[in-house]
Amino acid sequence: MPSEKEIENIEKDTQNFSPNVLLRTVYQQRLLPNLCYIGGHAEMSYWLQMKPHFDAIHVFFPILIPRITALIVKEKDIQKLNTWGISLLHFLQNSAHLERELSQKELAKNIQFSYTAADEKINEISEQIKAELQKIDPTLIPRLEAEKTKFISQIDHLYDKMQKAQKQKLDVQLNQLQKIIAYILPNKHLREREMNILELILNHPETNIIEKMMQEMKPLGFKELFLNRR
Repeated sequence: MPSEKEIENIEKDTQNFSPNVLLRTVYQQRLLPNLCYIGGHAEMSYWLQMKPHFDAIHVFFPILIPRITALIVKEKDIQKLNTWGISLLHFLQNSAHLERELSQKELAKNIQFSYTAADEKINEISEQIKAELQKIDPTLIPRLEAEKTKFISQIDHLYDKMQKAQKQKLDVQLNQLQKIIAYILPNKHLREREMNILELILNHPETNIIEKMMQEMKPLGFKELFLNRR
């Protein structure tokens, strides 16, 4: 709390004082009141933190409207993401979450389940043959067990190869995903913070990006927008 002397100085020489960043929103709204405020996600968080200060000094707190954000995505990248079952909306989460989701989807194909089912089927068929051999010639049962062991060993070897192939495929997919993330969210920031739209217009005039944005973007749409380019 300010001392009486400080309060006296503020009232006497108001022009010598200005609010710091913590009171900027209150000061701004007191001098230039607005019905609503449109800003980015960080600004929304900043304003919401200040709501108690507005209430304390009885200053009108404006309606907060998050401004629309558009992310530019390559068409070929959209096709890859669709193949992997990853939604573009997931790009608003962190990259580690995306990589974990892709890994889980790939591993969910569950080679282990297929292997276990095959192993159970082999044992089931082996028992059926064993029952018939018991009736016809029991001396052939050891040969059956030997052949079954040999076959299961071959299946185990094949399963190891399948696991390695799956891991290699996943590594390739994760590498591709990281490149897509780096394009859509360079340095883990929205592209609008890293790249001027003039760069896109000059390097890819065929996209007609301004016209496309005017058609697709709704200022009060309250949703993220993804624009694809070839």
